[in-house]
Order: sequence, then structure tokens, then C-alpha cells
Amino acid sequence: MLSRTACLGTDTIKLIKKNRVLPKVYNFQKGRLDLLTEILGLPTSRLDFGRGLVRWMKLRNHIQPSSLPMISMSLSQRFLKKMQPPSFILLDDFSELTDQLFCINSVRFASHIADLTDFAKKSPTYESLGLIPLAEIFRTYESFFREVFLKWPYVDIYFLLFPIYREKRQEFIERSEEIKRALTLISSQYSSVHIIYEEAPYEFQGQESHDPYPYHFPTEVYDKFAHRIECLITKI
Repeated sequence: MLSRTACLGTDTIKLIKKNRVLPKVYNFQKGRLDLLTEILGLPTSRLDFGRGLVRWMKLRNHIQPSSLPMISMSLSQRFLKKMQPPSFILLDDFSELTDQLFCINSVRFASHIADLTDFAKKSPTYESLGLIPLAEIFRTYESFFREVFLKWPYVDIYFLLFPIYREKRQEFIERSEEIKRALTLISSQYSSVHIIYEEAPYEFQGQESHDPYPYHFPTEVYDKFAHRIECLITKI
């Protein structure tokens, strides 16, 4: 099972595992889909399979230790290109919603500014290239799904959208709405793409939370996502 999930997708998978056996999960958490699309679209002859360790070494002092494994996984060209057809693909939209593109020592990767060390920010090779522009979100998703179905024509894709009822920043509310719009259009073109979203249950809207992070939710919200996916899964 191939996944690209942050806490929403990862915690949903844990709930599903309580009820059924799932395939082994390979998660590219920091694999922003424009970068994964580049890897999927490259011919094998152009992949620098032998340079994975070199890329990791270039970033070792620039990424917080807790984040380095996630970012290294997103750079695993050999692993992604050689992967057998997955039982299904599970995605959530957190990376396109919040991950910025950085370039350090000629290595491009997506992450949060908090994942970088102070050493990285002072590096003469450090570049911050920002979020995917709103105008490019539809093209980003369209390109990704095209490459996926060229590689694995019969795979089902389940795409979870983060609820935004706790989000107060207009920039991210607008990004979420544009992501939903783009994916709704794409899912109408591909019968194997299933968009899953839940408006916050009425009792949670406006509810204060002890967790200040706007993308953490009550257990009942994750339960709803897990139930929706279990109802859709047909190929396990």
C-alpha cells in the first residue's frame, strides 16, 4: 500500500487496522505531489539511483533529526520507481496545503520551515521557493494522476481532505477550497479516484480545543474518515 499522508491519513489507517488486515504501508509523508510526479515521469535511465546516500548526506545537518527520515523517504527515487503495483493508494492533502519547496546544496525537497535547522537557514545555498501557487494546484494534481495511471492503470486512489473548521488563516482556507475544487473535477474524470471529506460534525464546530494545532481533531472525526474508506475498499 502506497500512502502520502500526514496525521489525518496516518491516524485513519490505524483505526482501519483495528477492524481488518491492511497491506504493508510505505508512506512518503513529505512527498509533495509535484515532486513525486517528477520522479514517476523520469525514464529509468535518468534516475540517479546511486545518489540517494549523497542527497541524504547533503541534507543531514540541515534538517531536524525528527524530520530527516520523512524527507529522505520522499527522495527515494529507486524505491518509488521499482515499487510493485500497490493494493491501493491513500493520500491526504496536507503536503499541498502546507509544505514549502526548499533547495539546499542542489537538493530540492518539500517540508515546513520548522523542519530546518538554523544552520540550514544560514547556508549560502539555501532557497525557499514557497507553496504551490494556487493557479498551479489543478495542473499539479492532474499531472500526478496521469503519471500514476500510466504506471499502475488499475489502482484505486483514496484522497482525504483535511477539515478546515479550526483553521483561521484565510490563505490556508482558500488553498483548501482550491484543492477540493481541483480534486472534485479530477475525480469526475477518473472513476478510480475517490475524494473523501467530512464537514465537521455540528457539535465540534466552534468548539474550543486544548490542542492549538488546527489540523488535529476529535476522535469522532477520524472515525468518520475510517468508516468512509472501509466502505470503499474493494481490492484488499
